[in-house]
Amino acid sequence: MLTHVEIALPLISIASDSAGDRIAMPGKKDTKKKFMIEVSGVYQTLPALWRIQSDDYSNRAKKAKNYDMLL
Repeated sequence: MLTHVEIALPLISIASDSAGDRIAMPGKKDTKKKFMIEVSGVYQTLPALWRIQSDDYSNRAKKAKNYDMLL
């Protein structure tokens, strides 16, 4: 059984398992950073949202569908 204990470090928190061993766990900032990297990766695959030269950029229905995919 893990007991979660928050530590005031910027990117990690510390948890202890049943044997009392300390385990580093990702913190909120690390989770947010991974989320933003993932969203950015998905955004890049949807050129209708950002590529002005794309024919789909002017297509409102395509953009709406892509925004739904992103969110």
